[in-house]
Amino acid sequence: MELEYFGANAIKLKVGSTSIGFDLSLPDQDKFIGASKELRAVFYTDSSKVKGNLPEGVMKFEMSGEYEIGPFSVQALATKPYGDVYGTNSSNVYLVDGGEFGLIGIVGYTNKELDEKAGELLANARLLFVPVGGTGLGLEPEEALKIAKDLNAEFVVPIHFDDGKTKYESPQAKVEEFTKLVGAEPEVFEVKLNTKSLNPGADGFKVVVIKP
Repeated sequence: MELEYFGANAIKLKVGSTSIGFDLSLPDQDKFIGASKELRAVFYTDSSKVKGNLPEGVMKFEMSGEYEIGPFSVQALATKPYGDVYGTNSSNVYLVDGGEFGLIGIVGYTNKELDEKAGELLANARLLFVPVGGTGLGLEPEEALKIAKDLNAEFVVPIHFDDGKTKYESPQAKVEEFTKLVGAEPEVFEVKLNTKSLNPGADGFKVVVIKP
């Protein structure tokens, strides 16, 4: 599986000739990003994150449910939102089965106290995408660390941080603030990675940074 990160909460996953996306927009751009010929569907953690027109033939999902998109099986669950400066009043978490690698969890704008059902769903994930930038836009680094520890995934990919490119309404923490709390050196990739290149950490979860 290929993982691609664009900044903010914008993620794309690819297996074979099929891609699905999550929150494919950026705070400073009122347009859709991440279009490709393989893209089949986009899922949103909150309806306020939908920006711009989706490419023709690309499906959009914002509600709880179970979805089958090519090789992907996606479970979406509504959960209590963080309550950020964007005025987010709803949020979804996602669990994605892409086949051989295992399950991928996506923690969007969820509250720092993850509710029981969301926790049970995401506890199945081998890899988690977790926002870490804080300052009123989502989980603070310390809150993200607690959720990562509680869910006990093998790999954690921090998102929604100060990457030097993405413009946010409130300054975000740098990803190093999260990695320092973890206390281990992360594995770093540029823009995208193939899960076949991931190597588990010796103890606890391993942080994998994808720079947009």
